[in-house]
Amino acid sequence: MAMNDETTHSSEPLLMDLDQAAAFLGIPASTLHTWAWQGRVPCVRLGRRRFFRRKDLERWVDNHLQPVRNRRA
Repeated sequence: MAMNDETTHSSEPLLMDLDQAAAFLGIPASTLHTWAWQGRVPCVRLGRRRFFRRKDLERWVDNHLQPVRNRRA
């Protein structure tokens, strides 16, 4: 039975823990922990632990990008 792209399993984990997600975003884990606790970044809970889905983080980053304005002297 052939599998299409929708059913092919990737080597990437479905969920990332706090440290993995912080590394993915390039921010300190403490910052991500605070943002997750404040509800500023999407996460899911399993028991007492918070996890992050890569697709949710990618979408969140895309929605929160701000252009940088160059200042010329």
